[in-house]
Amino acid sequence: MVAFSGRHVIWSVHAPIVEAINAQAIQTQNCAWPVSDSRMCNMAKTDYQPVPHDVAFRKTLLAKPGVKKAFDALEEEYTALHAMLDARQAAGLTQADVANRMGTTVSAVSRLEASLRSEKHSPSFATLRKYAQACGKKLVIQMV
Repeated sequence: MVAFSGRHVIWSVHAPIVEAINAQAIQTQNCAWPVSDSRMCNMAKTDYQPVPHDVAFRKTLLAKPGVKKAFDALEEEYTALHAMLDARQAAGLTQADVANRMGTTVSAVSRLEASLRSEKHSPSFATLRKYAQACGKKLVIQMV
């Protein structure tokens, strides 16, 4: 498998597809991409090294001025998001399964899960309760 990183997405190309692309590639530039997308040739020639998002990376990142404060400010949102995702995964459900049980669309469930990472939308208690019930859980809100 060959992986190239875009701005936010990692594109994976498997061997049979690579062979088909190589057949149409720009051979003179030693590039494994079709002529119609020559900008990918320049990207393939870079020394891009993906950054691992592991414990060491997190520790280094949190040591930077201001990052820990910003990270801590988002703790509640990320805790809620992780609780939702953990509940869905523990139940062995996909977003489609949850959407079906909630009587909504997959895109609505995706937006709900993403809403806790942004300030654009705050889901209602009723929506969070439906999500919890769809995952076989009970919504509990607690102040500590």
